[in-house]
Amino acid sequence: MNILNKVQEFVSSLNEKQFLKYVYILLTVTILFFALIIYRHFSKISSLKKELQRINYQRQEAQAILTKDIQVKKQKAIVDEILNENKSFKLLAYFDSITSKLAIDKNVKSATTSENTLEILNTKGYKEVRVNATLADLNTRQLAELLDEFEKNARIYTKNLEITKSAKTPTIDVEIVIATLQPETEELTE
Repeated sequence: MNILNKVQEFVSSLNEKQFLKYVYILLTVTILFFALIIYRHFSKISSLKKELQRINYQRQEAQAILTKDIQVKKQKAIVDEILNENKSFKLLAYFDSITSKLAIDKNVKSATTSENTLEILNTKGYKEVRVNATLADLNTRQLAELLDEFEKNARIYTKNLEITKSAKTPTIDVEIVIATLQPETEELTE
């Protein structure tokens, strides 16, 4: 109570000009105080929004990674199922049977088998077996039929295809690399 009395006496002793001066100062300080509070409030909201956006971005990245992981696991299951269907599958023998079926076995100049031991395949329990083949004097129909036969077999895929025009005849020469995956325990045999 004593403090209020002192404040009341001080205000009473002021003339009108001094009183207005103190009122303006008090209003200015009050406005500045509220402006500071509002600034801090919106600054905090802004930083929280940025943090929320960062967290949401990371959540979306994590979701994408999990989705890709599910897809990879499904694809691995499909690959395992395809590989387990015919454990005695030999890529070179398959290539020879397709070229014989299409009556282009006489066009095969060379066909060799190789094994790719990429580290990423080894860690997944697979090895890649390739057939590198050179075919000469094919027409485009024969090449299209050959590629169509390869496409029909889900177990194999075309790695590389180079087509050049034959020098002497109106045909094409083809260098093709086809491949398949095999479980790491299987041995490479032709």
